[in-house]
Amino acid sequence: MANYQHNNNAKKSKWNIIMIVVIILVFLALVFALFFGTYSFIKNNVNFNTHHSHSTNDRDKDNSEPKDAPKINVLSSEFSNDFMHTDQRNGYHGITKGMTKKEVEKKLGHTNHIVPISSIKAHKYGSIATYYNKDDKVERIFVVPQNVTIQKFENYYGQATISYNQSGKVYDSNPNNSFTVKVFTNKNDKVTGIENVDQIAR
Repeated sequence: MANYQHNNNAKKSKWNIIMIVVIILVFLALVFALFFGTYSFIKNNVNFNTHHSHSTNDRDKDNSEPKDAPKINVLSSEFSNDFMHTDQRNGYHGITKGMTKKEVEKKLGHTNHIVPISSIKAHKYGSIATYYNKDDKVERIFVVPQNVTIQKFENYYGQATISYNQSGKVYDSNPNNSFTVKVFTNKNDKVTGIENVDQIAR
């Protein structure tokens, strides 16, 4: 009888130990799940990235444009020399054709500002706008002035070489070089984009 009682107590003791171990494991699993859930929530909902904070502030100020985006005065001798009279077909202001969107935004910051230029929509980073192809690579680069009419542009640069009815003008002072500058306008005669392109035959 004593032996049976001893065996029964040993079994109860063994089961008690097993139950305690199981309870501890369940408790640890719950603590881990709670910790991981809290970490995931903070990671996904609280952004400590200071650059993103700048972008958020900029969104209020400049329609989702990054703070450090370039500002270019298209009615200046600098722009005249560096863009209007220089071959910039493959890139300008540190942005080159073939760059990925990620590479561009590493230089200029993230933007949600999309602007229409002629028949396309380009991503605007201050005074630079890029058109990305289906692989998210830069296919076209524009300089996008703010509030510049075609009249102001012509007053500074003179009459265009070629004028198109509703789509803009072409400036090409040297027909023997390899590039031409296209100036796109909208229905309000505002300049929406300036692009350095291959020589247009005349």
